[in-house]
Amino acid sequence: MTLHHSLALGLALYSEFISLLHIYSCIYTNYGFNSLGVSDALAFDAKNLSTVNTIELVMKLCKQIIILGEEFSSALRQSLRECVTVGKHTNIVHLGVGSARKYIWAHKDYQPWGNKLPLQCPQCGKLKPWVVTYMQKDKEYRAKCENGRCGEVGGRKTREAILFSFPYPEGISSIKVGGDACWLEVPIVDQ
Repeated sequence: MTLHHSLALGLALYSEFISLLHIYSCIYTNYGFNSLGVSDALAFDAKNLSTVNTIELVMKLCKQIIILGEEFSSALRQSLRECVTVGKHTNIVHLGVGSARKYIWAHKDYQPWGNKLPLQCPQCGKLKPWVVTYMQKDKEYRAKCENGRCGEVGGRKTREAILFSFPYPEGISSIKVGGDACWLEVPIVDQ
């Protein structure tokens, strides 16, 4: 198959997917939410959102709702359990009738309690230097630069190594996805 045929096939599948979304949006409405009659909507907060990372989530969500007949909120939670990749790229906001919830991907080593660690230490410049520990008593993660020379200037220690603290965010619940990752469900508005 040539690249041209592959692209044509991909566009055909994408147009079928868009048609499915349109059918879904026509079926799953509640006229109390707004003038368009939409009862549930998703927003993504990534600066440069790549739809490649969101398609899997939307497809699984459509399957849960249209084919399996799930309610939107529970279908979203189930779909998030199966879609870890989108969480590494963006947070998700679910706007429903009288409620709004933000879903933040969290991982012990990369995003403790949903806070992204810098790719490199801002003090010594080492790439991926973080040693993350969980402080059971304080319910917080601490990430410290593992570079023994972090904070040295001219061979003399002038500062302590960089240390980030991430306390447990109160008022959240989590959706476990396996391993050391989960989605944090943060209520924004509840009626």
